[in-house]
Amino acid sequence: MPMISVNGVELCYELSGSGAPLVLVHGSSIDQTTWFLVVPELEGEFRVATYDRRGHGRSGSLPGAGSIDDDVDDLSALLHGLHLAPAHVVGSSFGSLVALRLAAREPTAIRSLAVHEPPVLFYLAEDLEQLPVLEELVRIGGEIFEQVERGDLPGGARRFVDELAMGSGGWKSLTDAQREVFIANIRTWLDERAEPAAYDIDRRALARFDGPVLISEGGRSPKHLKRIAQKIRSETFPNAKYALVEAWGHIPHLTHPAEYAAMVREFASSVTA
Repeated sequence: MPMISVNGVELCYELSGSGAPLVLVHGSSIDQTTWFLVVPELEGEFRVATYDRRGHGRSGSLPGAGSIDDDVDDLSALLHGLHLAPAHVVGSSFGSLVALRLAAREPTAIRSLAVHEPPVLFYLAEDLEQLPVLEELVRIGGEIFEQVERGDLPGGARRFVDELAMGSGGWKSLTDAQREVFIANIRTWLDERAEPAAYDIDRRALARFDGPVLISEGGRSPKHLKRIAQKIRSETFPNAKYALVEAWGHIPHLTHPAEYAAMVREFASSVTA
């Protein structure tokens, strides 16, 4: 796979197809390979880019903890370095947070923005009914953090999937290869969790992004993620296109790749047209 030097690290990426550029940003504890089921559905109409965020997959990292600002810097540098800006940017989970922050900071780099259940947990902190949920997430996250720190990567990855990402039964639904991706990348989540501010965003700056936005959520996703998606829609992007698919969960590009790709393709195509 090709590599590109950005901000002191080497990022591994893939480019395929032709047409308007479309960049896929993966979430926590995984890498770009989780997008490979949807790429064939998109590359007939778009120039599709996937990449491993720093520290994930085959991409490099610097000594010490990384930050979400590093991820935003990397995405910007990737877009410009590969001459993709302005691009359709599609983010999943934590990758949605990275995409949203880039939209707030550098809106001209983004032609359209599609995000699936970004974990902007600070939205929950403002909702008294959701505070017990947030406290439980913090507790579970702390236990998984300690489990991974002790070296139990498979156990930590399994709990991350079942208790934070996909919900009960999520781990069982994955293939062996997909489980290995989570296990290989679970340590990267430690840096993300150690930076609480990563789960918030400058909402005033984000609200100034006036490009087309698609917000999607799955009916089978953890309730707190669905609540956040709804709040982003109502409070930040009231004119965004909204999609709720009951059969989906938190990572539909793994569980329902053809359907998820069709949604992204239809949205981006309408913007391009």
